[in-house]
Amino acid sequence: MTAVAAILDLKSFNLIKTWPELANKTDDEFDEYLAERGLLWRENPCPSCHESRKISKQKNASGAFCKQKFECYKRACRNSRFNCKTGYLKGTFFEGLRGSRKKIFLCSFLYLNGKMVMKELAETLETEEKTVIQWCQWFRDIMAESLYQPAIMIGGVEETVQIDETNIVKRKYNVGRIVRNGWLIGGIQNNTRAVFIEIVDKRDQATCERIIQQYVALGTTVITDCWRGYNGLAALGYDHKTVNHSQNFVDPATGLHTQRVESLWSHLKRRIKPNMDALKLVLHDLWLAGQGTTATSLYVGFLKLVTHPSVILKIQKELLKITQGSRDLTLQDRPNTPYLNATIAEIQRFTSVLNVNFWRINDELISFRGFQVPAGTMMTAQIGALHVNEQLFENPDEFDPERFLRNEKLLQQLIPFGIGKRSCVGEQLARSELYLVLGNLLLRYDIRAHGALPTNMDVFPYSSAKLPDTSGKFEFRKIQKT
Repeated sequence: MTAVAAILDLKSFNLIKTWPELANKTDDEFDEYLAERGLLWRENPCPSCHESRKISKQKNASGAFCKQKFECYKRACRNSRFNCKTGYLKGTFFEGLRGSRKKIFLCSFLYLNGKMVMKELAETLETEEKTVIQWCQWFRDIMAESLYQPAIMIGGVEETVQIDETNIVKRKYNVGRIVRNGWLIGGIQNNTRAVFIEIVDKRDQATCERIIQQYVALGTTVITDCWRGYNGLAALGYDHKTVNHSQNFVDPATGLHTQRVESLWSHLKRRIKPNMDALKLVLHDLWLAGQGTTATSLYVGFLKLVTHPSVILKIQKELLKITQGSRDLTLQDRPNTPYLNATIAEIQRFTSVLNVNFWRINDELISFRGFQVPAGTMMTAQIGALHVNEQLFENPDEFDPERFLRNEKLLQQLIPFGIGKRSCVGEQLARSELYLVLGNLLLRYDIRAHGALPTNMDVFPYSSAKLPDTSGKFEFRKIQKT
C-alpha cells in the first residue's frame, strides 16, 4: 500500500463499516493491518548486515505469545558494535503504550472525535480508566509536538491542491466596520486531503506566495479563485489554474472548482464560537499559568547555573557540537542534546512552581497507613515534597543534572506538571519554551551573577506555590565568535 493510499484508508475509518471487521482479526492479522498503513514496522533491517531481522516472541502474563523484538541471530552481527536487537514497537505510534493495540487504535479514534469523557471511554473499551488516561495523554502529547514540527510540503508534479483565503472575524448583526486583518490562508490536496492552514495579518501577493512556497511543492497544479494575490504563482513554477467565482463556482468548461477548501472553511467556522468572555479567561490563564511559571523556572535555572559554571560549559560544548555555532537551536535538536535535557529536568525538580496537584474530594472513608481520612475531605499530592524524596533522588539538595543521565528512569519520577487527566494542558508548550529559550541563551551568552546572589531558600517551600527569592540579577555577555 502506498503512503497516499494508507492516509486515505485511515481517513475513511468508520465505526460502523470498518471496525467490526478489524475487531474480528487476530492480533497478528491486526498488526499486519497496522504495518500496511505505516503504524508498525513490517521489516526492520539489521544495522550491521542490513538484512531483515526475525521477530522474537515471548509469553505474556496471560500465557499468550506476543511479539517482543527484531533480532539478528548472525554471530558476526551479535559480536559487532551495533545493537542487533530492537524493540518491536520502537519508533512507532505505539511505543511506550501498554495494552491491546486494537483498543489503543480504537481509543485514538474516539478521543480525536471527542465523543466521550474518560470514564465513558474506559467503559466502552473495557479498560481501566487510568490506562485510558495515559493513552489519551500520549495522543495529546503527539498532537502538541506536531505543532512545532517543520512545515510538511504537500502536492507535487501531477498533484492538485486547492488554495483559498478567508477571514473568520464576524461583525455582530452585520453592523460596523469590516475587519480586514486576521486572515487564514489554506489549501487541501485533492487525493490525500492533506491540509495546511496559516494565520496571517494580510493576504497580499507577497504573503500568499510566501505561504504557498512554504507548504506546496513546485510543479503542483494549484487551483484558486481570481484574487490578485495569486497572480504570480505561474512564474514561481506552479501550474496555476483559476475559477472565476463571480461567474461560476464550478468552471463549466474545465470542471475546476475550489469546493473542497471552501468546505474546509465552512467546517472550521462552525467549530469556532466567538465568545469574548471565554477568550479573556483563556488569555488570562495563558498569561498567568504560561508566562509566570516559565519565567520562574528560567530564573531558578539561571540561579543554579551561575553557581555551577561547569554545567554551563558542558551545555555550551554540547550545543556548539550540534549547531557548529552557525544556527539557532531548534526542537529537532532535542534528541541530540542529552545534557541540556538533563539540566532542564534538574531545574524543574528544584523549581516545582505549582507545588500541589489539583484538589480532590474523597467520596468515602479512607484508611491510609494508620490514618483515617473522613469522606468529604479535600486532598492533594505535594509534588514539591516528592521531588526531594531521598528514596528517589540521592542527595536531593544538590544540583546534579547528571543524575538523570546515570539513571534515565528518574525522569519517570519527575512530575512538575502534575499527573493524570488533570495534568497541565500546557506541558508540551512549557517544555518547548524552556528548551528553546535556555538553550539559545546559553549558545549565545556567558551568564554570570551581577552582585550578590540570594540564598537558595524558597520563600514558601511547601505551600501551594513554591516561590524563589527573585532579588538576584544576572549578566549576559555575548560570546565572541572565533
